[in-house]
Amino acid sequence: MRFEIGVLCRYDRKVRSRTDFEPATSKASSFRFNSQVSDPSDKLVRQARPEEYPELTRIWKAAVEATHDFVTPEEIAGWEARMPTDFLPAVELTVATDAEDRPLGFIGLDGNKIEMLFVDPAAHGRGTGRELVEHVALDNDELKVDVNEENMGAVAFYWKVGFSPAGRSELDGEGNPHPLLHLQRMR
Repeated sequence: MRFEIGVLCRYDRKVRSRTDFEPATSKASSFRFNSQVSDPSDKLVRQARPEEYPELTRIWKAAVEATHDFVTPEEIAGWEARMPTDFLPAVELTVATDAEDRPLGFIGLDGNKIEMLFVDPAAHGRGTGRELVEHVALDNDELKVDVNEENMGAVAFYWKVGFSPAGRSELDGEGNPHPLLHLQRMR
């Protein structure tokens, strides 16, 4: 299966296009944060706690508002109301925290499928998302994720961390007209 995806990089403003995602060749040896962007000793990846749901919901909303310009404020408000009661409790949640144990981002798994990965926009570009993916990959030979095709930043991120295309849907999981790319990563 071949997909051609054009990526607009926010840093160099050039449009890049590739066919056939190329999986990463290196395996995660640990879930240490990239020492080139941060000191690994001041961050932690751990299981989320239910009392953190309000903060995780805040991170989710800030990340969605920063990256999902294709969704309406009404959609965001509807999902926000369901985050602490329906979405967060339904997955195995892992958080990345700073030195004071404050969440920077989180990933939610249902089996081997990434159902959510959100990083506080203030922490974007510091390796937090990559480290969360690498952490959950330690226990999963295969990872799957559905990513909004309209969210080119997320598509580029998953491509960069080794995911490849497995399919496409015209509608999202709730039947909304937000096409999804089905991606997978094999060890």
